[in-house]
Formats: sequence, structure tokens, C-alpha cells
Amino acid sequence: DRLRSRGLGDVYKRQEEMLDFVGSDGHDMGKRTPHLGKAYEKVAKMMGEDYADMIFISNPECILNNERF
Repeated sequence: DRLRSRGLGDVYKRQEEMLDFVGSDGHDMGKRTPHLGKAYEKVAKMMGEDYADMIFISNPECILNNERF
């Protein structure tokens, strides 16, 4: 199933958990606003909240803290 989130590109549902984290190409809050909340909701609905938390919150925090995930 294919999802489209404005400003985020395409998100594809996978049978296997293949993403490490999610990013945005949003550049400012006026013209290219990131819509990560909408993307999170769609991923959580399709793949579960635990997986959404991992790729939107836990893994990015590891990157910022120079930790393995």
C-alpha cells in the first residue's frame, strides 16, 4: 500500500521493518513545512506504534547522541 504525505515524499508499507529513521526535506515553516506528525500517524496505523516510535524518535535520538541503534 502506498501512502503520500505532502512534503515528505512517498512512504511504502513493507512486510519487513527496513527503515532506520525518517527525515524530511522541509526547509522552513512557510513554504515547505515538514509534516512529520501526519507521517507518524500513518506509519503507526500501518506498522504499529512501537515501530513508528523507533523510526521517528528512538533511532534519531541515538544518532544525535552518537549511539548505536
